[in-house]
Amino acid sequence: YFKPLAMSGIYHDAHVSPKNVFLPAMTAYAATKIVSKDPAIQVVAKNMPSVVKVATVYCIDFNLVLGNTSQAILGGCGGGTGSGFIVTPSGYVATNGHVVKFTPLDVLVDSIYLRNQSVTKSYLDFLVKTGQTKQATADSYYQASIEGDRQAQDEIVGSMALLPTETSTRVIKEEATYAVQLSNEAIKFDYKNLKNINFSTNIVPAKLVDADYDPYADITTDGFKSSDVAILKLADGGNYPFVSLGSIDGLSAGSPLVVIGFPGLAENELVNTSESVPTSTEGKVSSIRTAKGTSNKLIQSDVSIAQGNSGGPAFNSLGEVVGIATYGYEDNGVKLNYMRDVADLKALLGKNNIALPNAVSGTQKYWEEGLRRYTRAYYSSAIDLFKKSLSSYPQNRVAAEFIAKAENYKKDGKEAIPPEIYGAFIGGAVVLVFIPATIMFFVVRHHRKRKRTHEEYIRSNAIQMSPRPEPAKPPALQQPKSSDKDMIRNAPGPQ
Repeated sequence: YFKPLAMSGIYHDAHVSPKNVFLPAMTAYAATKIVSKDPAIQVVAKNMPSVVKVATVYCIDFNLVLGNTSQAILGGCGGGTGSGFIVTPSGYVATNGHVVKFTPLDVLVDSIYLRNQSVTKSYLDFLVKTGQTKQATADSYYQASIEGDRQAQDEIVGSMALLPTETSTRVIKEEATYAVQLSNEAIKFDYKNLKNINFSTNIVPAKLVDADYDPYADITTDGFKSSDVAILKLADGGNYPFVSLGSIDGLSAGSPLVVIGFPGLAENELVNTSESVPTSTEGKVSSIRTAKGTSNKLIQSDVSIAQGNSGGPAFNSLGEVVGIATYGYEDNGVKLNYMRDVADLKALLGKNNIALPNAVSGTQKYWEEGLRRYTRAYYSSAIDLFKKSLSSYPQNRVAAEFIAKAENYKKDGKEAIPPEIYGAFIGGAVVLVFIPATIMFFVVRHHRKRKRTHEEYIRSNAIQMSPRPEPAKPPALQQPKSSDKDMIRNAPGPQ
């Protein structure tokens, strides 16, 4: 059969046998184990915060009509969960159309398995009115169904495939509730009132913007008349992480792919469901196919797409989204998987005038730069960037794990010295040598300049003076002439 296998019904996963669990999945924790250059691990780490879980609750009142017989089916609710991914920092989320849109018969099925007494009885009354079954048989199945008899429920649901083809539905009233899980806190439903979802800072409401999807189309016989993509908008816009959208143009058979999503396969039987953690699966492109009935492209791959992976992103080796996990085909043990071309999503974004970011920014920029440093063992700076990313987006499900790993590596002495630290050392050494030398150079140059200026001033402005005359020589002392008449000795004495 060919159908959107990847959708995870809210109510059916618990009944899937554990023997069907075969996904070679890598959790977010695995991505932090080592400093890895492996492209797949880097793709997962880079985009894990942007991948979200999407839940839809669809409640409807409708009439089931066959010929002149009409039966009101009131108070039915159903829905399911799938995966999605944030494409803008303002909070636009991409997913599959079949994750967010349902038919009245989808709700009828879910309501029967939920033991909704009113819906179950109304449907069985319709079968009696139209001669599909007898009243006694209907009463017997009703009692067994509301008591939880799974076989009785299966047979009631199976009868829908036997309804005459002219049977139709007419919607009276409908209401949809959308929830997006940003972190690992699991979405929980109140099965008595499905609209009571455990909204919190980690699980936030959203609204449907648009979908390119026809839930009534029978693709097995008529082919496609639309794609299977949808856009939600988170109620509280903010600084969200986001993925980058690529193109299938670079893909060919053998190209690597990584799909991230929230498979619900047997989850209730195997793990503690208080947390819901995305997993990743690696594989390759098998071929690029053209969808039946349209010119849209499909990526055929060996990547296993389990229930709950619907709407999850498929990344190329550059970490760009190239496809959306959508369909599974299974026949006699042969299982094939198909992804919608990301071009379908781009077209729907363009139709609604939603502009994609031109560059990495905000919390995503902190996150990617932190990972780049982490993979190079620059743990101190990586921790700072991870903390900035976590501060701006507390729902980042893997930031705390990366911070803890980086701190442990630091304690173990495994941190490398970033180039900027080397640069700081070299710069310091240069400063210690260069600055004093520069100061001396300018001091000496300034001194020489002043000296030259002074000498020039003297040469150009000094007064020209005559030579000073030789000082006159004092007359030579004359020796007293000798005389026979000594003036003292021969002086007359006192009279």
